[in-house]
Amino acid sequence: VGCVSVARRDDHLWVNKLYVAPGHQKRGYGSTALRQVLAEASALALPLRLSVLTTNPAVAFYRREGLVIYEETAERRFMTSEAH
Repeated sequence: VGCVSVARRDDHLWVNKLYVAPGHQKRGYGSTALRQVLAEASALALPLRLSVLTTNPAVAFYRREGLVIYEETAERRFMTSEAH
């Protein structure tokens, strides 16, 4: 129904991709996957970071899950689990 890809960097975990097939969205799969990755980041004492296109409605999803925007360009929003 989907996939998640994460890379460990020196000072954070980076979400390369979090994808849920359209027919399976809004059923909690994305939240479950994201919360597992957030738990992994927390266990490593690292923040989670990712980027999303500014036009992607997933920005609202990530905000609901507690991520915040730490940088923006005309094209992308960069989000993190770090408190700012």
